Amino acid sequence: MRNKLMLGVGVGVCAVFFATAAAQSDWHFVPMVQVESGLQANQYHARALGLMELADTTYSPDFFDQFVWQQALAYANAALQAEPSSLQYLRTMAVGYTRTQFWAQAYNLWRQLEQGGDLKVQDRPYAALAAAKMGYLCLTSGAPQESAHYFEESLRWQEQPQVRALLERVQTEVGGQ
Repeated sequence: MRNKLMLGVGVGVCAVFFATAAAQSDWHFVPMVQVESGLQANQYHARALGLMELADTTYSPDFFDQFVWQQALAYANAALQAEPSSLQYLRTMAVGYTRTQFWAQAYNLWRQLEQGGDLKVQDRPYAALAAAKMGYLCLTSGAPQESAHYFEESLRWQEQPQVRALLERVQTEVGGQ
């Protein structure tokens, strides 16, 4: 009974949270870190990139709860708020969320870049990783149909044998039900 209840909660969480996150493409989780006020967008962005570089040399692996990553994302968000139409600043946020394993936010930002016609070749591995992780989260939460969508997105951005195998497994399981 306990396992069935946990599975039900997992399916509900996956379906509700990820569907909500996907529907709200402009939704970002912004850390509660203060940034300097009065800077220009390019200055916020330069600080974000510098902090990302510092975080890269400071932490292994990268997680969002690490203070330098929180600072980097706060500055990246400030740049984006100062210049909301900048796809470069949006890309920095997407990379930051991907690096810190905030998969839903990263996936949504990569989709925004793609919809804006600015998903570059070098972005595709990051975007594919975020989509694959979203698919895996749904799969392990007991939501195989939702996971198939994310695996397909991942493969559209970058072919990966592991993701292809997961998608085929999901399609076989869903088709057999």
